[in-house]
Amino acid sequence: MSKLKLATAFIADQNYESARDILEKEQRNTHNVYFLSLLYRYFNQMRKEQTLVEQAVSLGLSSQYIEERRKYYSLPIFEQLEPRQSLILPKDPARIASAGSLEQLCIVTGGGSDKPYFYLMTQLLESLEACPTYKNVRKGIIDCGLTDEDKNYLLKNFSNVEIKTPNLNFKLPDKVERFTQKGNWGILARPFMDKLFPGYRYYMWLDTDSWVQDERSLDNVLCDAENYKLGVVASHCGRVYAGSFWERWHKTPIVPEYMWQFLHDNPFPLLTASCFCIDAKNTDFFPKWGRYLEDQMEKNGFDWGNDEITFNYTVHKDFQVSRVNSLNYNFDLGGRGLPRLKLDEPDVLYSTLDEEVVGILHLCGMGLHKSYPLWPCLVHPSSFTEEVFQANRQRYQQIVQFCDAHKVMPDQVNAGSNSQITSCHFRVFPWRDKQSIMSALKKEAQICLQSN
Repeated sequence: MSKLKLATAFIADQNYESARDILEKEQRNTHNVYFLSLLYRYFNQMRKEQTLVEQAVSLGLSSQYIEERRKYYSLPIFEQLEPRQSLILPKDPARIASAGSLEQLCIVTGGGSDKPYFYLMTQLLESLEACPTYKNVRKGIIDCGLTDEDKNYLLKNFSNVEIKTPNLNFKLPDKVERFTQKGNWGILARPFMDKLFPGYRYYMWLDTDSWVQDERSLDNVLCDAENYKLGVVASHCGRVYAGSFWERWHKTPIVPEYMWQFLHDNPFPLLTASCFCIDAKNTDFFPKWGRYLEDQMEKNGFDWGNDEITFNYTVHKDFQVSRVNSLNYNFDLGGRGLPRLKLDEPDVLYSTLDEEVVGILHLCGMGLHKSYPLWPCLVHPSSFTEEVFQANRQRYQQIVQFCDAHKVMPDQVNAGSNSQITSCHFRVFPWRDKQSIMSALKKEAQICLQSN
């Protein structure tokens, strides 16, 4: 029996691993390449498949399938990825926002100022469109350096999108150069989103480098704004570290003395400015936040944290926090590490601490690029390369050691797969088409066996 016929018999019996091992040792021809390509895709070994396709082209092998795969791998890495499917989970009837509130809601984010962050914003909008309840909600995008091409793409590919450029006229101390960078405008324009996108009652902010996995997180934040005027989410630092957090920023210093003293001396929970919802019709939250931010900028200039410090000061000084939502609504990779994956739910991200489904994944976080060599390729899909995969493999394996061995996806530590890099993105490599791959393998195997 020829090796190809033996491999075909293994495929017919769904013994794919044995078939792959045989075909890898055989001489390349169109049948061999077709079978082996499908098997590599079945086992999520996308880089091996790319090498195989390149080898087939260099050998002069030609078929419609080889040409399709060659064109696929000639795409930019981000375009090789595909959006996840919607995650639909049971809801608590008491925590579902009314249809009227959804009509009066605008979800706002900031868009700029380089290609990697444009990719991140694209994923955020894709994740919102995968949420059945929120896919038709208005989305406001604060222009922080988008190109005309970027804007046209957003308006063409997403529904109910409006793009506005902020007019920020802060009186600043001398030599505040970082403020002039458009990429920073998304940090500073948040208190003025109701002026940029007027006419709504509820304004929900989501950071550009985040995406929504479970729309129940949006339900809860919006319901809190309905019931308490503010929907807020805990920061990964939490109450325990709030004192040291204020202390750290005070030493920078970017916080006026009166703000620092108030926040430091009171046991307030630290809230994130990466995800929140405000009832702008029945509160003066945005005007107050804007005034505090302007005062802070005039006295101390611009630095990272201006928005979060003044957001916390506004919430705790002028409003009463009735409910703080879970850290899983801002699952910050910089503060909480990587999420957990389960064998029986390979596409669902879980918290590493409480086994809850991650509601909103935040890809950046504080000290991100300094802390982990893995994060830059997690955050910037356009920088994915085989060298990056290999360089980060050991670091990734160290990170996931704390996970239960039975609950971590094997592919997460598989150097032949890209899934260990993209598992935290909304867009992922198309490793889920196993049924179609199996059907193609079965059909071709039957043809080969009948011809022999």
